[in-house]
Amino acid sequence: MPSLLPVLLAVGFTGLAAQVALMRELLALGSGTELALGWMLAAWLLSNAAGSGLAGRLGAGLRQQAQIAAALFTGAAILLPATIFATRAVRAAVQTAPGELLGSHRILAGALLILGPFCVINGWLFAAASRLCRTRRSISAAAATATVYLWEAAGSAAGGLITGFVLVRFFDPFQISFLLGAVNLAVAICLITRPAARRIFLVAVVLLLFGVYLVPRLAPALNRYTLSLIWRPFTIIETANSPYGNLVLLEREGRSVFDRTVDL
Repeated sequence: MPSLLPVLLAVGFTGLAAQVALMRELLALGSGTELALGWMLAAWLLSNAAGSGLAGRLGAGLRQQAQIAAALFTGAAILLPATIFATRAVRAAVQTAPGELLGSHRILAGALLILGPFCVINGWLFAAASRLCRTRRSISAAAATATVYLWEAAGSAAGGLITGFVLVRFFDPFQISFLLGAVNLAVAICLITRPAARRIFLVAVVLLLFGVYLVPRLAPALNRYTLSLIWRPFTIIETANSPYGNLVLLEREGRSVFDRTVDL
């Protein structure tokens, strides 16, 4: 199964890495409380279950399983930065003052609304990968699901380790989302593009676009803009990432304020 292995690993890797990035953002929405974390995990599981169990049934009888999986990888690449943007925009819209604690009902409703589109796609990817594996290898549905689960779990373990020890230390949330988007788009191209020379060219174009413009330039601009929405009327002096959250130094009327927006 050499051609499918990177696809199955990518399902777990990008899914778990995205979960870490999104949970850190949503914890800021819920001020880092344990109750907020519980509501957010519930929203994540419910939305993924809807994607795997309900949306995952769509296209089950079609032969173009590779095209379906490629479309889902592309959708995940687009929705992840959009979800981070929506998380901060919702936080800026619902709080009446910077740093306000939100109620449980608003946290759950916000988490379901924000996570829903991305998580449905993420859950659907598992079902699509299982059907793709069954079609490519001509095995039973149970054997295909077990195979996908094994390699998806391996990818998830790698995604958790790399995100926790590397990505959150050196990249902001939008940069992480674009890095994962580059992986998703590269996998989507490999699934549906022939011959090999065209596939290599398109993957190189994607990596160049993300590496030269989206990750180093657009992502930091989006990060600073969305943080400014949350903390207005304060002026953001500096931001930094740590394993435990995003640190923000603010200023207003000559007075500096230090804030740790996430505790994870």
